Amino acid sequence: MCCLFLEIDASEVDVNIHPAKREVKFHREREVRRFVAEAVQGALIQFHEDSSRSPVCDSQLDSRDDAVDVIQPPDAALVERQDEDSNSNVHAPEQGNLAMGFSAPRDPMPVEKAVPVVPTSRQELDSLLPSTLNHESPPAQPLLSVPLKIIGVIGRLYVILESDRGLVLMDQHAAHERVLFEQMMTRMEAQETASQKLLLPETVELAPKDAEFVAGNADTLLQLGIGLSEFGERTFLLDALPPFVKARDPKEFVLTMIDELKAAGAGVNSMRLGEDMVAKTVCRHAVKANDPLATPELDALLEDLRRCAMPYTCPHGRPTLIEMSYTELEKKFGRSV
Repeated sequence: MCCLFLEIDASEVDVNIHPAKREVKFHREREVRRFVAEAVQGALIQFHEDSSRSPVCDSQLDSRDDAVDVIQPPDAALVERQDEDSNSNVHAPEQGNLAMGFSAPRDPMPVEKAVPVVPTSRQELDSLLPSTLNHESPPAQPLLSVPLKIIGVIGRLYVILESDRGLVLMDQHAAHERVLFEQMMTRMEAQETASQKLLLPETVELAPKDAEFVAGNADTLLQLGIGLSEFGERTFLLDALPPFVKARDPKEFVLTMIDELKAAGAGVNSMRLGEDMVAKTVCRHAVKANDPLATPELDALLEDLRRCAMPYTCPHGRPTLIEMSYTELEKKFGRSV
């Protein structure tokens, strides 16, 4: 576990995405992730480089510089014995090398005569590489890019599908949430969010600061499909809501959106608020657990899920598909180790 301290402009961080403030959202998440990864990588490389070096102590350097070779005078008895051995004609036989069956080592080749081994063809390169590197396994295909066959539904919620890789389970509620969420977000990004007029417009009275804030952010609310117009000094007329919002109390819904808009700050992105609003809305409008779907409806849901940009999770982060390969099934049934 480690702790990272990041100093960043407050306008680049959204701290209001979690009610308990346990999570934050960076507006430029990829740049922050890349910066943190490079910083951690650089710190680890520097740490290992420093630890691999063996520093020499000053005491060792001083002892080496001050060292002086001292020549001891030879022992007289040793000199006499050497003279006797040199004058003697009898020499002890020298012991030769034992025959161990090894050939004598060759002399090293000079560097200037060495020829680098450069492969001239793909076959020669493969022969030089280890066998484990010669054959690269093909990358696995995404689950929704392979054919899927609908087998049935269990628990009136989980759709059983079969692929050439094994068993697949699909949560029909989570899958429909993802489909509706991306469809609505696409309309908002294209600024095609329509406003549905209320049969009975309502008046919303705000505090002076809130009224000033709403008047300055009327365009942001309009992009979200909320129609608010000034109806007095601190009173606004609510006459339209997004068509996908089915609120029992439109006034309470608008007051909640205004609070979230204020908490997000002046530089708020309307798309960020739209994501939260749409995510809460699609959960109520998606197919429920006990809603029976016919086979053509399940086929249409599966095809709509294939066209999503992030099809494997719902807007709340729950998985839409779970895969169990044949290898996992064989392990479960004890057919393989």
